[in-house]
Amino acid sequence: MVSKNSWKESGQSWIGIYSTNQPAESDPSFAEKLGANLADSKNQAVGYTDFILDNLTITSRKANVSDLQQLVEQSEQLVKENYSEATWKSFSEALENAKEVLADTSMDQDTVDKAKEALQTAKDQLEVIAGIVTGTITDKDGNKLSGITVTAKADEKEITAETDTNGVYVLNGLTFGEWTITAESDQYDAEKAIITTSKEEVKLTKDFVLEQVNVTVTGNVTQVGRPVEGATVCIAVNNKAITAVTNADGRYELKEIPAGTYVVTAEKEGFDPASTTAKITKDGNIKVDLMLAPISTQQTYASVDGQGNSTWEYLATNPNSISIQVVNGKTEMSFQDGTNNATNFVRSTVIPGFENGSVEMDLIARSTASNVGFILRMVDSSNYISVGTKDKNNEWCIKVVKDGVVSEKDFVAPEWKTGETLHVKSEIVGNTIKMWLNNELVLDAAMNAIPTGKGYVGLGTSKANTLVADNMKATIYDTAGTDVQTIAGYVSENGNPIANADIVLYVSGNTEEVLATTKTDANGNYKFSNIPYGDYIVRAIYGESQAEVAVKVVEAAFYCLAPAMDLKEATDTVDKTILQAVADIYSTYDETEYTKESWAVFAQALEDAQAVLANEAATQEEVDAALETLKNAASGLTKAEIPVPVDKNAIKVVAGIYKTYDETEYTKESWTILEEALKVADQVIADEETTQEEVDAALQTLIDAGEGLQKAEKPVEINKVGLEVATTIYATYDAAEYTEESWAVFAQALENAQAVLANEAATQEEVDQALETVMNAAAGLEKVERPAEQTLKVSYRTHVQNDGWQDFVSDGETSGTHGRGLRLEGIEIR
Repeated sequence: MVSKNSWKESGQSWIGIYSTNQPAESDPSFAEKLGANLADSKNQAVGYTDFILDNLTITSRKANVSDLQQLVEQSEQLVKENYSEATWKSFSEALENAKEVLADTSMDQDTVDKAKEALQTAKDQLEVIAGIVTGTITDKDGNKLSGITVTAKADEKEITAETDTNGVYVLNGLTFGEWTITAESDQYDAEKAIITTSKEEVKLTKDFVLEQVNVTVTGNVTQVGRPVEGATVCIAVNNKAITAVTNADGRYELKEIPAGTYVVTAEKEGFDPASTTAKITKDGNIKVDLMLAPISTQQTYASVDGQGNSTWEYLATNPNSISIQVVNGKTEMSFQDGTNNATNFVRSTVIPGFENGSVEMDLIARSTASNVGFILRMVDSSNYISVGTKDKNNEWCIKVVKDGVVSEKDFVAPEWKTGETLHVKSEIVGNTIKMWLNNELVLDAAMNAIPTGKGYVGLGTSKANTLVADNMKATIYDTAGTDVQTIAGYVSENGNPIANADIVLYVSGNTEEVLATTKTDANGNYKFSNIPYGDYIVRAIYGESQAEVAVKVVEAAFYCLAPAMDLKEATDTVDKTILQAVADIYSTYDETEYTKESWAVFAQALEDAQAVLANEAATQEEVDAALETLKNAASGLTKAEIPVPVDKNAIKVVAGIYKTYDETEYTKESWTILEEALKVADQVIADEETTQEEVDAALQTLIDAGEGLQKAEKPVEINKVGLEVATTIYATYDAAEYTEESWAVFAQALENAQAVLANEAATQEEVDQALETVMNAAAGLEKVERPAEQTLKVSYRTHVQNDGWQDFVSDGETSGTHGRGLRLEGIEIR
């Protein structure tokens, strides 16, 4: 009811509205209050409030339209699908006409009444052709469920609706007959019911009670690409925290989590906490991985800037309700009582808005320490989080305001005494809020339906008070923004993290201009925040060592992970000579000569050895291990049962090896001997009629020449190459081909030679003696006499160095140019 009294100021009218069930002007006490001081009347009138209207226009009607208005509102609730097309058309025309009459304030009473009568008639004549099914959906505890999909099916027809915030659904247009109604969502087990619509039962009610599904949430927590052991992972279910701790592999498991949408957080000391929103459905267990970022640096912010101005500003409807001034180098904020206990706010202008992070400061409440809130994620007065005192100094609560809807949770904390300095620290990660008072943790709680996104840091109170803020610090955990992202990486030295290494960021293609610098933390981690999308180079420098990697900055769930950099210390040159020689020998072996099983092991060992040879970063230990594995695999080779001609394989291999040697590395005299031995070896290899004895003799001469090689102008070293080659070759000999007596001598000599090879303290004399002994033993091997066999004509192909592939037959005739063969490619018996 508009009052008869009004006050005018600057073209505005003040209008009082009394919200009780009695008109304001008929209440004598209210009239008396209006006659008194205006401020007093506003404060004393129960249910009274005030507001300001600009450019107010009051229009009167000639007719009473309340009945028509009510009928129109009822008619607008009807749904076309429930009625026949013909009757709906007449009804909709009458409804539109009635709306036009309502919109025209000049219409007389007769016109209004006729519009009402026409609409009522059309409404009464609607032909119902379908039913309506409505109901409420709750969980087993009676909580009303919104967003539940309700589907009605009949034959090939399907109609769908969704429950509102009160858990109510409405299905329209269910033609007469039997329908199957299903209520379901991705969080609850489906429930079904069968209903029948008819002219006798046009509107039916069917409620559902749904059972929520529990699932298991698993995942891995990493920090800059490596698993994190001992991280705490948390999901808040109905404001109750459910936690798990990661194992050595960084894995966690949270059981019996009701399906729903949750914020999953992970934290461990030494890293920024991480959080992500996960939709957990009833369809099965879900995997949620989290990445902890390197710990952020805490920044200090002044409450007074360099010009002596406060770094706080008010956020209030009425600026006169707050005054901010600088007193003795500190910001003092004076608040008036909030209208109707409304909260007045101030915010820091220097602390950047953030979603996840922590902030701390010293606070003094001069007038009262009650009803003071520490504000986080503030967007406006309808979206913020407040942690602070209630009506008493020792009563504390979390107040969450999201889209104007308020939820609170009380907690116990020490009393904040008026006039005393209180050091307050608050942290928010996902939906988990923590608070420390004077460095004591007093709050660690999770809240559902919490505002998300970045927001201001502020203070708020609904009482007249003066607050003093000083010594402000903040740590921001956010890793991403609009078209910007965080780069994080790891630097180590021989596998151990490096602290305080210098990290430099460049734009890709321009390492002359430094974009940003930082240092690694105690975990060897580093990060660069707010880096625009694009390509970059990250360089790590530690003492004399440095390395760099390329990073592409793109949108990412947590941050962009740079490849790890390991700054290895300088080490002695890794000797791959023997491994290379043995690998070269074994690479000439023919798979067809050995059994499938033994060859598979050998081929894998050879492939691994070649990978080690190609790896410039391979250590001596890796080289030695690869050599040992390869030798064992070669020893395990089992010959396939095929006729074997004169064996030139060894001499071809040895000749091929020595041809790779560099003449400049050896003395002229020793090299000349090797050249002659190689020439003889090539002749023996090319001679199709040569005997095994001639081959063995040429091989022995070649090995002797190789053993006799002397390094040019280099310190004499123990030369085991010849012994290594000889033992490697002799290890492939087959005992079945020789007499038992000669083989026993040979086997013992080979075993002794291998022992000398393994002895790092062996002298050159011992090496030479072992080589001579094993060679003599090999020369003394006697072939087992076999029955005379029919002479076979054998053709084969060899690869000739510098001359390409050549075809040979056993009688020396060739289909191509004669040359020096390196390996037996294949054997064809005919």
